Parts: sequence; structure tokens; C-alpha cells
Amino acid sequence: MENSIKKITENLYSWIRSNNAIQQSDNVIKVLALLKLITLIDKNRNEEEIKFIQNFIRNNNPIDYRSESLFNCILANSLILDFGSIGQIEAALEYSSILYEIKDANPNSVNGVLLNCVFDDDNDKNEISPLNFKVPLFELDIIKMINNVLTQIEIKSKFGTCEVEYNPVFNSKIEGMAIHTMRLYDLELAMRSLRVLNYLKCKESLAIQTGLDFILYQQCTDGSFGDFETAFSEVKNEANGENTIFQIKLETAIQVLWTLYELNNDKNNLISQIFNSHKHFNQIKT
Repeated sequence: MENSIKKITENLYSWIRSNNAIQQSDNVIKVLALLKLITLIDKNRNEEEIKFIQNFIRNNNPIDYRSESLFNCILANSLILDFGSIGQIEAALEYSSILYEIKDANPNSVNGVLLNCVFDDDNDKNEISPLNFKVPLFELDIIKMINNVLTQIEIKSKFGTCEVEYNPVFNSKIEGMAIHTMRLYDLELAMRSLRVLNYLKCKESLAIQTGLDFILYQQCTDGSFGDFETAFSEVKNEANGENTIFQIKLETAIQVLWTLYELNNDKNNLISQIFNSHKHFNQIKT
């Protein structure tokens, strides 16, 4: 599996470098986020790759974080803290300080939990959080139901950074959700479902084993992820069709690498690793 993941990251890196759309302003955060994930999964960066990352950061400075998801912004900011120049790191620390100030504004929301996981180094890692699933017996909108259940687990487990106490009978329900989303070819929900199973410590889950195989078969010959040719047939003819496709492919790749990292690291999950990049900020904030 380690060799397979290394090959995946190499192919993804080649895909990014060969695509001119990476320089468009609405793609920058996603590209930085994906590069951060690549550097986390495969830490052996050669001089040429490091130079490419540094040049990309420099050519797109300052970074506009306003129109992207919080998770992608945190990843992008973390990459700048790792590879930026002194001035770029100072700007990244300023953005971190803004996030730190608002982290308790809505602590029970997904974004609030995410921010607290990233910035609070004094969290009780031995905390056990009770989890009472609320799965409706009848729900016509299956996707909405799956989204709600996954969100409950992400919040209660703090994205896998704390243990949850729950009735194991629900494992089969989550496995069913994961398999269902794979059949629907909803890659984002499928990746979330696999990560949630991992948060629940379902290491021997058949869905996880199936999901890993599923992920490995989703990489295209160009290095991107997802067979969306049918869905993209109409989008291609639109004015910004190619860029829209690239954005979807970027987000899919981010979700895939996040999931691969979680499923192949027993000790440190991704949120913990992002915290390590922000430790410079945590050391100076006091």
C-alpha cells in the first residue's frame, strides 16, 4: 500500500504541474491545499519540487482566502508556514491569528470544531465523547441523511482527535452508507464515510477495505481522480468549462488524499499534523 500511495502522489504532482489552470486565482487555495497533502503523505521532496512549491506561493502572493472552504484554507496556510519566505510566513501567521480569534465563535459547528482541533494544543487527548446517533427511520433524502450522520460523528469525534463512545451496532449502518455512496459515485461523501469509519476505530471494516481498493482505481491516466466524463460532457462547452472541471478534480483529489492519509496513519491523523505546522503560531500567541 505504501508504494501505491507514493505512486498516487507522484502522479498527482505531475498532473498539477502540467495544468496551466493552477495559476487562476480561484484555483490557488485548492492547489496549495493539495500540495500540502502531498507533502504530508510523501515527505521526501526533492529540490525541484520544493522550488516549484516556493515559486507557486511567491507568484500567488498575497493569498485571498475569502471564497474557499475553511479546511482548504487551513491546509493552504499550513503549506505557506512550511515553505514560504519570511514575509509570506508573517502573512500566514496573521491569517492564523484571525482564525484563532474566531475559533470559539461557534464551537459546536463543524468549522468551530475544526479550528479548535487545529489551534488548541491543550485538548485532553484522552477525552471520551458520548455519541448518540440520530438516524431517522424514514428519510426520503438519503444523501441529506448521510450528510447529517457524518457531520454528527465528525463533530463528536473532533475529526478523529478524540475517542467516541457509542453503540457498535451502528457500525453496519455507517458501512452501508459508505458502500451506498460508492455505488452512487459520490466521491466526496464516499471519502467522508470512510474517514468516519476510521474515526470510530473500525479498522477491520469491510467497507474500508473495499474503499481503499475503490480509491486506487479512481486515479486517471493524467494523475487526477474521478471518471466524470459523462457528467462533464455539457460543462466542457461552457465559457469556463475547463476550469470548472479542474476545480472539481482538485477538490476530489483533496478528499482522496485526506482519506488515504487517515486510513494509513494509526497514530497521527491529519488534523493533528496540521496542528504541527501551526505550532509556530501556538508558541508565540501567548
